[in-house]
Amino acid sequence: MTVTIRTYEARDAEVVWALHLEGVRDGRADHPELDYAGHEEDLRDIESAYLSPGSNFWVAEVDGLLVGMAAIQRIDAETGRLRRMREAGMSAEEVVEKLSAGVNGWGNG
Repeated sequence: MTVTIRTYEARDAEVVWALHLEGVRDGRADHPELDYAGHEEDLRDIESAYLSPGSNFWVAEVDGLLVGMAAIQRIDAETGRLRRMREAGMSAEEVVEKLSAGVNGWGNG
């Protein structure tokens, strides 16, 4: 199994949305007191929210299937916020490890 990390492309939108909804369902099960409403605007326009200088959105693929995502959103010239870290599937540990390495490498490069 090979995990590939790459920058988000418009063709990924449907699967990224499904990963998000899965995460919301999991979060509600673990923390029913949290309100998730209104925290999705960035995912409706990933290109504007994340594909700009100082920000980025990555997806993780295994055998051509999208199994994870992570984003950095620029706060100011020196600060970014990790957003939308999500994985799904049997390879969760490896996916998270590769996404984290990609995010860290991008931030330090």
